Amino acid sequence: MSHAYGPADEVPVWLRAMTSPGSLVREKALGDFYSTAHRQGDVYPCTAASLPFVRHGRRGFPDRPEPVSSLQTM
Repeated sequence: MSHAYGPADEVPVWLRAMTSPGSLVREKALGDFYSTAHRQGDVYPCTAASLPFVRHGRRGFPDRPEPVSSLQTM
């Protein structure tokens, strides 16, 4: 799979980090994901494939609903 800058090898790492108990870890992972896998609103193969994991990963984290909502509009 690919994202804006090539192979999406790091996407699974970001998806796991989005479920971290640490808010800074979650924030960085989401920022990394958005800046490569959903760059400027573009949809790449890894973006669509990640959506179920992003939606699932937001459970229990009140700081997650808005980013997930924006991805759901793809």
